[in-house]
Amino acid sequence: MRRKNPSELIAADIPVEQVPWTDLGPAVEMLYRAFAENAMMRFLASAARGGERAVRENFTHVLRRARVNGIVMRTSPRYEGVAVWFLQGFARSSPPLDMRIAWYMLRAFRFRDIRTLLPFYIKIEQAHARIIRHPHYYLEVLGVDPKFRGQGYSSKLLRPVLAHADQYRKKCYLETQSARNVSLYQHFGFEVMDTIPVDFDAVPYTLMLRKPIPKKSYFFD
Repeated sequence: MRRKNPSELIAADIPVEQVPWTDLGPAVEMLYRAFAENAMMRFLASAARGGERAVRENFTHVLRRARVNGIVMRTSPRYEGVAVWFLQGFARSSPPLDMRIAWYMLRAFRFRDIRTLLPFYIKIEQAHARIIRHPHYYLEVLGVDPKFRGQGYSSKLLRPVLAHADQYRKKCYLETQSARNVSLYQHFGFEVMDTIPVDFDAVPYTLMLRKPIPKKSYFFD
């Protein structure tokens, strides 16, 4: 039997439904639909040799990396929404997975596109480490199927983890590239810490941090 990773052990106390590691396909497809209009995903689709297939492969690697020290949550078996959390802070990988990801990059993108992507990813990770160093809860990705938006599914993926973070006095961190999402996360107590411009879109990435909120002040709608 596979040992549970650190985030899975922490999540045992959180009332969330986790995606089975043997059945990541529906989660990949839901994220693909959720991020169809995202600037980064549009850039990947336009730059990659495989187009849409490369975007799906990108999400597959995101979910596989979560298996090392994260969790993949779903709203229900219907996959209205999916979130990837790392409950000890920074995402980690493994040598075999690193090789898979490197091969994916070399196979899917031209060298000039890799030169655009890698510095951006490095800058994002450096900013993450600068903003918060000690253990925290990191929301790497949250997506809701377009046909289910506005029905509270983002909240379902956020509330239980944020309540657990408050209980154990943990900060939470995320990045987003959407003004609408910035407003959503501010509603849940996140604050803007920095923005990072990108070469492929006029809208910058926004880096957000949330401090623990005392229980008696936790009155979100």
